[in-house]
Amino acid sequence: MTVTKKRIYTTETALLRDCLEWLGWHPALGYYWRNNQNTAFFDPRNDRWIKRRGIGYADGTPDIIGVAPSGLFIGIECKLPGKKQSDKQIDFETMVKRYNGIYAKIHSVDELKQLFRDIGALRNIKVILDIFKTMVPIDDSNLD
Repeated sequence: MTVTKKRIYTTETALLRDCLEWLGWHPALGYYWRNNQNTAFFDPRNDRWIKRRGIGYADGTPDIIGVAPSGLFIGIECKLPGKKQSDKQIDFETMVKRYNGIYAKIHSVDELKQLFRDIGALRNIKVILDIFKTMVPIDDSNLD
């Protein structure tokens, strides 16, 4: 029996990198990319880096944005345990869910894997319900 040690992340950058790597190995899950909102440039006169906000970006967008093969929008926010979303991130999450997209806050690659297992299970449940709806009226309004 092999015992796998769960990786403990010390930076969100490392978590984000591992999540993007895992997604890259699973292209059947859709297309995903790093949503980097800030740019930086070096100011030699003041000998420092200056962060500059990208043009055209929405506040609160998740770290990873993707599109599932079905066309479903998926937003993934990578957070270290104990770290909270900003108010703008919570607002963006609410908007995504209102429009039937998927938004998840994850703390590990294992949670990312579980997210996609859940998405697959949800898709299968909806397919089964659609079949049953043709036979018997079903109220599935509480599934979403």
